[in-house]
Amino acid sequence: MTQASFPVITDQGGQAESQKRPARVLEVLYSYRMGGSEILASRLAKALHNRGHDVATCSLHTEKGVISEDLEEAGIYCKSFDLEHRSRFLKLFFPFQLYWFLKRNRFDVMHVHHIFVLRHCYWAARLAGVRHIVVTEHSDHEFREHAGLRRDGHRLGNLADEVTVIHNGMGDYFRKELSVAGDKIRLVCNSVDTQTFYPGTPDSNLRKELQLSPECVICGWVGRFHEAKDIGTLLEAFSLAVAPAINPSALVMVGDGAEKESAMRHAERLGIADNVFFLGERKDIPDLMRSFDLYVSSSKKEGVPLVLLEAMATGLACVVTDVGGVADIVTESTGIMVPPQRPDLLASALRAVVDNPDKRQRLGASALARVQQEYRFDTMVDRFTQVLKLDESCHA
Repeated sequence: MTQASFPVITDQGGQAESQKRPARVLEVLYSYRMGGSEILASRLAKALHNRGHDVATCSLHTEKGVISEDLEEAGIYCKSFDLEHRSRFLKLFFPFQLYWFLKRNRFDVMHVHHIFVLRHCYWAARLAGVRHIVVTEHSDHEFREHAGLRRDGHRLGNLADEVTVIHNGMGDYFRKELSVAGDKIRLVCNSVDTQTFYPGTPDSNLRKELQLSPECVICGWVGRFHEAKDIGTLLEAFSLAVAPAINPSALVMVGDGAEKESAMRHAERLGIADNVFFLGERKDIPDLMRSFDLYVSSSKKEGVPLVLLEAMATGLACVVTDVGGVADIVTESTGIMVPPQRPDLLASALRAVVDNPDKRQRLGASALARVQQEYRFDTMVDRFTQVLKLDESCHA
């Protein structure tokens, strides 16, 4: 695939300072692999690009992945520093390479996803002349567990021009616990593109692909196999729910990550391997969602999961754990919440939804209505356009 080009701004004699141009923005991701914050950042970049803004992306950790492929197909430039595969010696050159990349391309705005990513690029950006630095934090649970990250949150949160958070509880935490100036903090809720995620008949035939009967209730999960997702609890809950349930069911897991192999072995030990399907990373997530009958999550740490909003926009009943900002979006009328790390309670909630198609339909319809009313994607893009100051012109 040919990488999208990103033209370097060049001075034009003595006219450079008198000319104006649109603000040039760089979206900085940790990785180009599939993950909640990476998906949101890529969708935001595409939306800004489609609105005519001058946008590029870069990843610090990985070389390429499904995210960069999707962005390049949309005509957006993707730069990777691939720190994952560098030796300790070569990593020493990264700040200078980032500085030169920012300086050469004359970025005006840098939007960084996660404080720990900003730690690696703040000073290079300031020295390169980036005039406006915004950091979006997608979760606060790591800050609560690591003193070093709390120090970074305080220091970098106050150095950044603006800090966006995805739910009110996180904003309170940054103000009260990290002592970030309140006038820097902006609430920008995660949102979902309802033109992409919507109820309906799927284009693919997942049931045929997995050889599932029409009566089988498909419980879907999408994400990165990471310890925060507590996949062990999900698998144990599903094993408890399968036998007593009236209707046959299957658990379809979409995604990749360090703990995927461990999860597959755990499913074997629990004796549910024939009912659990690991599909790996897929690019047809919206279509797969339309193949699910309900959505389930067992996370013990979360912010506001983007995938949960996507499931709700698809009209799925959701059985989830009460962590992070989940309670901000899931109510009694849109899903069922249980405490984290309680496979017994999660199993009971699953059975209640698997065995009751009317309840699934009722919860799914309410979830869809809530997303359409309160979590529209265009609203989020409008808000970021304001926070990033993209409507302000800059000197050429």
